[in-house]
Amino acid sequence: MGNKKRHNKNGGFTLVEVLVACAILGIALAPILSTFVAVARVNTTSRKKLSATTVAESVIESVKAFELKEFSYQCDQLKTGNASAFKLLAGDLEKGTGFSGGAAELKKNSDGSYTIVSVPSAKLEGGKIVFTPSGTAGTYGYRCYAFLITDIPMGGTTYDAVIDYTYVAEKSETTFTDESGTEQNVNSILQGMQIRSLKYYEVTVRVWKSESGTDSQRLAEYLNKSPLCTLEGTKADYN
Repeated sequence: MGNKKRHNKNGGFTLVEVLVACAILGIALAPILSTFVAVARVNTTSRKKLSATTVAESVIESVKAFELKEFSYQCDQLKTGNASAFKLLAGDLEKGTGFSGGAAELKKNSDGSYTIVSVPSAKLEGGKIVFTPSGTAGTYGYRCYAFLITDIPMGGTTYDAVIDYTYVAEKSETTFTDESGTEQNVNSILQGMQIRSLKYYEVTVRVWKSESGTDSQRLAEYLNKSPLCTLEGTKADYN
């Protein structure tokens, strides 16, 4: 009898067939996996931007709630270690003694960079906050004030906020409208009493994910980095 080769119908795949199948599967899955990765990155970025927006909104509310001198004073209190006096951040961001972030008063330079102000503008004298701009002059004169608040916790991440006050107008309270709708002159009624003037500022709040390093190093990093969120508003403030 001659030798005949027998074919086993129940035989498995050859190594070459398995490798070819794996290659085809890898090519097919690559776009799907890359899509999942891209979606995950987008979701992470979206969460960070949402948290940054929440931080910016909280800072804007603090700007509305406190006069400029109070804002400056509280930033200085936090800088000097008196965290319990820091009440700028509203709602769930207000940490009181538990807030571990920092703050600094800044001078804005003509190239858009910032310098840390060593002598605070706001001080407590006779139980009242006295605001005397110190070191904020620069190119902008006493028309622009800036502050940095660092390591603000939100959504499991910390953020830094830079707040710019830019002076735009001033209006003295020399007249008012009485109940009859008649405009009255304040000077004639108060007879020489001091009239407070109302200053208007454009306020810009920009928020970045916190970087490591000193305040100066962070500010230098943010100068060339787009913020996660920017909010603008107008603040009326008594001088």
